[in-house]
Amino acid sequence: MIGEQLLALAVRRERLRVRADGQRDAMAASVRGLEGPLRLFDRAVGGVRWLKVNPAACVAALVAIVLVRPRGVVALARGGLRLWAAWRALRAPRARLVWALLPRFLDIYRGLRGRR
Repeated sequence: MIGEQLLALAVRRERLRVRADGQRDAMAASVRGLEGPLRLFDRAVGGVRWLKVNPAACVAALVAIVLVRPRGVVALARGGLRLWAAWRALRAPRARLVWALLPRFLDIYRGLRGRR
């Protein structure tokens, strides 16, 4: 009686193992085309982890960029600040109103920018 149960469990275990192997192979075949992007993503995550461990390197790079191209950095920061402010405004509860008024504001901005 116990021997029959153990045999049934062993057979079931073997069937599950074979099924899991087949599923693993199918999963590997479906992901095979994503190896390059996944490898790139993995390297990016590793780079971010390295920057978290070595924040001085990030600060040194920023200082070097500011020293080499200060105008470019200021313009980039200004543009980033504008994008951030726009993102915050669009996420506000009044986002529909902002989206409705955005084309008008862009026309005004282009007009003001053209006067310079």
